[in-house]
Amino acid sequence: MQKPNLAAWILLIASIFIVKIVLVEGVLGVRPLETEAGKIKATVVGIALIIGTALIARRAGLLHYGGFLPKQQKAQNYLLLLLPIVYPGGFYLARADIYGIADPAAGLTLLTAITAGAMLEETAFRGLLQGYLLKHYPKKSVHWSCLVTATVFAICHFSNLRHDAFPNVFQQVLYAFAMGLLFSALLLRIGNVWALGFVHGFVNFLSAAGGGQPTESGTRPFLEQLVAVGGFLLVLLPVVLVYWLLVILRPVKEKSSV
Repeated sequence: MQKPNLAAWILLIASIFIVKIVLVEGVLGVRPLETEAGKIKATVVGIALIIGTALIARRAGLLHYGGFLPKQQKAQNYLLLLLPIVYPGGFYLARADIYGIADPAAGLTLLTAITAGAMLEETAFRGLLQGYLLKHYPKKSVHWSCLVTATVFAICHFSNLRHDAFPNVFQQVLYAFAMGLLFSALLLRIGNVWALGFVHGFVNFLSAAGGGQPTESGTRPFLEQLVAVGGFLLVLLPVVLVYWLLVILRPVKEKSSV
């Protein structure tokens, strides 16, 4: 059976992202996580789509390539998962108010909903798309597979233009690209998409607790917006550096096996 081309595969991944938006935001509202009922429904939708991505991965023979069935790893390899928690997670934690949550149950519900969304992003983009690239384009550089995956992941975040100003969304896209590179490199090193999903969810929770991205940049003069984006890029430079180090410092056996 002929394998689908790359464009068709990217369209499939983007469709999963769009389905999530339609089901979660279209049915529950633009900001479903602001209510307890919305958090629960968003979690249910996320879990259903995660199961769907796992079934697609099984059908496409990507369970190992996409980290759905992790290979046995040394314990110290999993310590690499602390990298995104330390930075940028630590940056958000320094500003965190833990969303102003006084009720631990409400905080847990929020964390669960955010993690379900992050897990879906990992299984769809790193699990399916990057797994597909690693399986069917073995002669390509792993940098290529990481760049393609991170680019598609970032572009999908332009969907936030429905409810946010362009300068904010552009920063979100830049952030998604840098973090996409980092998580792609971690998939190469860890080979466990489920662990990535939990870490991704926790970092997103810290981002929410720290206030996330600014919401008023759309009203500022263009020059101020440009300066803000430039400063944001400087903040992301360590993330890109860590990605590069994770890839080039992989063990020789691991490099030859991909």
